[in-house]
Amino acid sequence: MRTRLYGLPGSHPTMAVQAMLERKGIEFTRIDLVPFLSRVIVRRGMRLPENTVPVMAVGGRRVQGSRNIARELDRLRPEPPLFPGEPEKRLAVEEAERWGEEELQHPVRQLSLWAMHTNPVPIRSYMERSIMGVPPPIAARLAPPFIGRGVRVNGTSDGAVRANLAAIDSMLERVDQWIASAVLDGENESAAPLVSVESRRTVGSGPPTASISVQTWETLGTKPVLHHSFQSIF
Repeated sequence: MRTRLYGLPGSHPTMAVQAMLERKGIEFTRIDLVPFLSRVIVRRGMRLPENTVPVMAVGGRRVQGSRNIARELDRLRPEPPLFPGEPEKRLAVEEAERWGEEELQHPVRQLSLWAMHTNPVPIRSYMERSIMGVPPPIAARLAPPFIGRGVRVNGTSDGAVRANLAAIDSMLERVDQWIASAVLDGENESAAPLVSVESRRTVGSGPPTASISVQTWETLGTKPVLHHSFQSIF
């Protein structure tokens, strides 16, 4: 099953789908697109309804969005499942998944963009692979104008960053509550790992379908240089 994953560097949903594919044991090729140019490629070139990534191409079909991709992967390869079999548990995982995409993802996107806009040091750490054939070191040097546009498009400001930083602890507490109630089950072998945030304790493991939350925390937790960027607004 030839599979391609189209995404963006540092994209939380893209990393989430990558974790799903790896959990399923599906071989795939990840292709990172150029930010903003990706909108034209996805909307017009791929003729998809939205201009966002991730997009998974498999079996002559293209599936857009991490939540849609999760369900398609379970259809294509049921084992190991990405969702619990019990309806009540599945609803809880789907709520964690929804929250990660709709409520957590954007604040952390704003934090990451603002930090890199004010301090370009972390940019290279997001460049894991070539971007449409451009080697990572060159792509990192070309990135600042795209990051600046990302700051504007995503409504990132000092005020938004202050509000997001103030909310981080409560967001993490919500993840901890899901872990405590086994919605994100650290003992489940089918789960994808959560990692520590801002040098706090490792918070456990979560199902790949909820891994937008997982990958969002991973982005902050593994980029300590970002924290120094925030000092200038306080």
